[in-house]
Amino acid sequence: MRRAWHWLARRRAAACIAVGLLAGGLAAGLGAWRGIPPPVVTDEWSHLLAADTFCQFRLTNPTHPYWMHFQSEEVIHRPSYQSKYPPGQGLFLALGRALGGQPIVGVWLSVALACTATCWMLQAFVPPRWALLGGVLAAISPSILTMWGCTYLGGPPAMLGGALAVGATRRLVRQPRPLWGCLLGGGLFVMANTRPFEGLVVASPLGAVLLHWLARRRGKALGAAVRCGVLPLALVLAAGTAWMAWYNYRVTGEPLRMPYQVWAKTYGIGTQKRSLEWMLFPWVREHPPGLPDLARAFVKRLLEQWAFYVRVPLTLALLPLVRALARRWLWLPLTAWLLLLATMAGQYTRGYPHYTAPAASLVFLAVVEGLRQWSAACRRSGFGTWLASLTAPLCLCALACFLAGWDPTAQRKLDRARAVVEPYITRLPGKHLVFVDYGKRQQVAFEWVYNGADIDAGRIVWAHRLGRRRDRALRRYYTDRSAWVLDASHWPPLLSPYVEATGGGGPASGSTAGPSVGLRSVAPPGN
Repeated sequence: MRRAWHWLARRRAAACIAVGLLAGGLAAGLGAWRGIPPPVVTDEWSHLLAADTFCQFRLTNPTHPYWMHFQSEEVIHRPSYQSKYPPGQGLFLALGRALGGQPIVGVWLSVALACTATCWMLQAFVPPRWALLGGVLAAISPSILTMWGCTYLGGPPAMLGGALAVGATRRLVRQPRPLWGCLLGGGLFVMANTRPFEGLVVASPLGAVLLHWLARRRGKALGAAVRCGVLPLALVLAAGTAWMAWYNYRVTGEPLRMPYQVWAKTYGIGTQKRSLEWMLFPWVREHPPGLPDLARAFVKRLLEQWAFYVRVPLTLALLPLVRALARRWLWLPLTAWLLLLATMAGQYTRGYPHYTAPAASLVFLAVVEGLRQWSAACRRSGFGTWLASLTAPLCLCALACFLAGWDPTAQRKLDRARAVVEPYITRLPGKHLVFVDYGKRQQVAFEWVYNGADIDAGRIVWAHRLGRRRDRALRRYYTDRSAWVLDASHWPPLLSPYVEATGGGGPASGSTAGPSVGLRSVAPPGN
C-alpha cells in the first residue's frame, strides 16, 4: 500500500487527477444515494437564476413589466433581472446543466476541480506524498462533500481560485514561467467572480510577496521575471477585467457597478422599511462594537472554521504547527487565512463557511504541515509516521459515521413544503399563477417567490400579493393560467384556488374558493 502511494505521489499530474476523481466520484455518489438536492436557501435560488440565464445564452434578462410582484431576496430586477452575486457559481451550474442536464453536475465538477487544485497547490509547499495526503483529506472532507457538494451555495469555485492563486504564486517566485503567471491570473479571476471581497483579502498577501520578489531582482533576472511572470499575469487580468466590466455593463448599465451594489442600494439595511426588520435578526445584533468583542468574534470564527474543516480527526495534526512557522514560506498562507478571519470578525453577518472558501485549501496545508512536524519530531518512536498513516483511514471512518446520521432535509423545512405544493400543481393541466400571501409572518430565510430567467415561460409563476388593484392587473396579464393563493401566514401553508373579488377594498387581492390543500405532513420551521 505504501509503495503504491509513493508511486502515485511521484506522478504529480496523475496524483492531482486521482484526487479530483475521488472527490467528484464521492460527491456524485452522495447525489445518487440521497437524490438531487432541491434549492431552498435564498443564495441557491439566486445562483440558479444566473445559471438559467446563462443556459439561454444571455448575460441578464429584461425587467418584467410586473416585476414588483416577483421581487426576491438576492435578486435584482432593475435595471435588469439577474442574480446579485458574481457570475462564477452560476457559470459552473450552467456548465453542469449543459453537460449532465442538471445544475448539480456543475457542483460535482467544481468539487472535483477544487480538490485537484488543492493537491496541486500543496505540491508547491510539501513533498509529493504529503501533498497527495492533503488532497485526499480535502476530497473526503464531510463538510465539503455535503454542505458544498450537495448544495448550490458556491464554496468549491472560490476554493479552486484560492488554491490556483496560492500555488501559482509559490511556483512563480521559485521559478518564473509564463504558465504560472497565467494560472495566478486565472485564480484571481475565479475568486473575483465568486467571492470578490474575500478573494481580495486572500490576494493581498500574495501581491505583497510578488512586489517583494520583484524588488529584489536586478538586471536580466528582473527582465525574466517581468517577461515570464508579470506580463502573462497582466494579460490574463486585463482580459478578466474586461469581461467583468462587460458583464457589469450588461446587468447594471455601468462597467464599474456590480449587481451586488445595485442590490445593496435597493434592498440593503436601512434602504426601506421592510429591510429594517433584518436588524432584529440575531446575526445582525452580533455586530461587535469594541476590541474585546472583536477578539471574541475572531475566536468564534476560528472555532467555526475548525468545526467545518478540521473536526476531531485532524485536531491532533495541528498541535505542532507552531514549530513549522520557522519555514518562512508558511507565513504566506497563514497570513492570508488569519487576515480573512480577522476581516470576517468585523462583519455584521454570520461567518458562513463558503465565505472563507478562497482560503479553504490553506487549512489542508496547515494540517499536512502539522503531520510532517509530527513525523519529523517522533521519527525514532515512529509515532509521527503512524499518525500520518492513520489520518486518512480515520477521516474515512469519520465520513462514514457522519453520513450514517446525515439528513440533508433536516434544515430544509420550506423545501419539503414546496415538494408538496409544486407536484400537486404540476400534475394539473395547463400553466399556473400562484399568489403568495405571507401575512405578517414573512421570514427572509423562507421565501417562496422565485422564478426562472424567463418568467412568462415558466410552468408555475410565483408572485407576491400586492393589493387588489395590482393583483388584478397581474391576473389579467396571465389570463391563460390557472390562479392560486398560497397562504404562508400559517403553518402548514394552505393552497386554494384564486377567485377575483368584486368591489370592496383592503389589502386582499382576491378571495379564495374551493377546496384547500393543507401541507399537514410538513413540520413548521424551527421544529
